[in-house]
Amino acid sequence: MTAPEPVPDDPATSTSPARHDEPGYDESGYDEEPGYHPPAAMARPAVDHSSLFLGGVLALVGHVLPLIPPYLVGQFSTDTGEGFQDLANVLTALLISELVLAVVCVVAGIVLITKGRRRFGSGVIVGWAVGALAGYILFRIG
Repeated sequence: MTAPEPVPDDPATSTSPARHDEPGYDESGYDEEPGYHPPAAMARPAVDHSSLFLGGVLALVGHVLPLIPPYLVGQFSTDTGEGFQDLANVLTALLISELVLAVVCVVAGIVLITKGRRRFGSGVIVGWAVGALAGYILFRIG
């Protein structure tokens, strides 16, 4: 019994190195095609929560910024003698500045998440929510 002769066009039985000289041949066994890439080995990245933590801290610190406009309104408002008008001005400034912070944090967090920076964007949203909850609790207690 003799071994079968190699068929020249069959890559499984051909011993000819001519296929290696063809353009587009890849040593990995995949032919290069436009738009096709062989799957890369899926390695899990190391878990790094520093960007999540940083986003949360920045949003929590951001809750200090809305305290500046009410302070300035309280310092520069003149007493008109109408009772609690100066207090109403301070609270209105606080409410408006907190609403601006809420919009900025939520929009920035959503944009960051959609741009691929999920941990940082999630940290911004969670940090804002934790700060808002803490502020609500402080005002309810006090």
